[in-house]
Amino acid sequence: MGVKKIQALIINRDKILLKDSNDKSINRNSFITICVDENEDMVGAIKGEIRKLLNLDCKITFKFNKDKNSEVTTFLIDLSDKEIEACNRNSLCEDEGLEHLIWVDLRDKNYYSSYEYQYIKLLLEECIKLQYQASWTKIIAEVYFNDFASINYLNRSYLTNHRKEKDLQAGLQEKIKVMLMAFILGILFNYFFIWDSIGISAVVFILAVIGFSVYSNYAKMDLNKRLGWMFLIPIIFLSFTYSIYNNWVLRSLNAIIIPILITSYIIIIRYENIKDIKVAFFNKIFRRIFNTSFSTAPKFFSFVKELIKNRRGIEENSTKKNIIKGLIISIPLLLIIVSLLTSADMMFKYYVENIGNNMMGLNPGSLIGHSLVIVIITLYTFGFIWSLNYDYKEDYIQKNNNAFPKWEPVTIITIIFVICVVYLLFSIVQFSYLYGGAKNILPSGFTYAEYARKGFFELVLVTLINFALLAISIKLTNRDNPKINKITNTAYSFLILFTFNMLFSANYKMNMYEMAFGFTRLRIFVQVFMLLLGILLLIVLLGIWIKRVPMLKSAIIATMIVYIVLNYANIDKIIAKKNIDRYRATQKIDMMYLKKLSYDAYGEIIKLMDIGSKHDKLSIKRHINYEKEKLIKEYDHWYEFNYYKYKLLRILEYK
Repeated sequence: MGVKKIQALIINRDKILLKDSNDKSINRNSFITICVDENEDMVGAIKGEIRKLLNLDCKITFKFNKDKNSEVTTFLIDLSDKEIEACNRNSLCEDEGLEHLIWVDLRDKNYYSSYEYQYIKLLLEECIKLQYQASWTKIIAEVYFNDFASINYLNRSYLTNHRKEKDLQAGLQEKIKVMLMAFILGILFNYFFIWDSIGISAVVFILAVIGFSVYSNYAKMDLNKRLGWMFLIPIIFLSFTYSIYNNWVLRSLNAIIIPILITSYIIIIRYENIKDIKVAFFNKIFRRIFNTSFSTAPKFFSFVKELIKNRRGIEENSTKKNIIKGLIISIPLLLIIVSLLTSADMMFKYYVENIGNNMMGLNPGSLIGHSLVIVIITLYTFGFIWSLNYDYKEDYIQKNNNAFPKWEPVTIITIIFVICVVYLLFSIVQFSYLYGGAKNILPSGFTYAEYARKGFFELVLVTLINFALLAISIKLTNRDNPKINKITNTAYSFLILFTFNMLFSANYKMNMYEMAFGFTRLRIFVQVFMLLLGILLLIVLLGIWIKRVPMLKSAIIATMIVYIVLNYANIDKIIAKKNIDRYRATQKIDMMYLKKLSYDAYGEIIKLMDIGSKHDKLSIKRHINYEKEKLIKEYDHWYEFNYYKYKLLRILEYK
């Protein structure tokens, strides 16, 4: 007959009961341990041992689901609700029943052997899985899980348990609802975006994503939350650009930015404890997009299994069962009947054959491709929408946020003073050569175009360095002394003023370079980026002097406004107009680059038909005719509607 080994972790408030040995050379197993026969009642045996040792009756709190040692079965017995005379670890209990037993504080982790240490950690993991809470669980978490990796592990354990609990609480109908919404989004994505141009379809799909997300947790959504409008308004504006403009750079950027904005909006209106925008907020957004949504997606298959197993409703309803049976029997009959009817009538055959063509010309290869797209988008959108069922939780175990030491203001003031001296000398040179109009004093061999091109990117880089220095300094500088703060703020202000000069110089150089070599998207985008940096610097300048100015929130709003204006400014049209104006003055134009611009610029490009050379006119005419033929072939669905594509076709009808 086999023998089983049982051990009990017995806890009373913040102490755990151990056996103590006077022989320190023995590698002790300090928990209360007994051996029982294989067929003996383990629970009864361990309760009898506790009764003998402590002279009291107890209940088993829970049995461990796993053990460090496969030959041992472990139980927790929590006696925190009982009054027990507990000995400390410096003196053995003298009562006859308690001889060789000792209560040890859970905080005294240096007392425990490796075996005991690991089991105490395992105890907390088991408590998390079984949702058992006690005052001593917090002690174990703080004392035994205090390094970065352990804290992350523990937080993941709490989070996993919380999500399992929410999944169990959710009804099957709710799960089916989210699965169907995700499937609809998968079909829409495939129908709108695969092998078709993005137009008004972007607005429809984005509204569907937001609508389904809100509907899935409508009772918990606060649609009137003011902070949400900060993201919803840009979503609306940017989504409509797909039905108006065709600049591929901005369209690509929007494909990245819009999902971030959608996630931000949904998270803000879903969770009431998100009341402001902080740096940590963006970490949560990216975790929701890349981590939470992907990790939640496989639950789709778990819910499908649950749906399959839950067949009692169908089996109990004979009508539904008979309908399903009838549908199954009718399928082969329909195949035979349709085959005969297509042979009997040629027009009927024509329409039947064109069903496949109307459904994207499906063949085995394309069917697999479309199915794969639908499955991927369905799983991802399911993961995103279903994750909204989970409550928003800060980390259960807080990390140490004192990793970055505060800088002394004197150090920052010294650094900025030294840098500002160099910038002052640089500004004097700038006023002499760049702004002074003293072209005759440029060094020999330098043209103003070369002078502008050579210094532009260096100035932008210096501006970014200054911006980073400001951000880090404001974040990490010690702000305890009000008088020193004023001096520090003054130093920041001088640095910002010199940085404004850098931006102005860089923009001035770029304007000179554009007049010499023409306008391109990159040059326009960089100028807009410099404008944005100037606005952000102004916000920082206000923020360091006026404490109530929310710098981060203001910076985000300013960035979104500039970016939306950039989207609606029709950059390609501006580039074409500027280059054509330059052509009128210099008879120089980069025709190859002009042809690479999107349909948004064609209203300006057509003007070359009136002022260009014969070669340029012929080149433009051929290019436009080619683009017209391509549009006629590809631009054939309502959801691809785009204003400038439509406008180009309408213009060409009158040419």
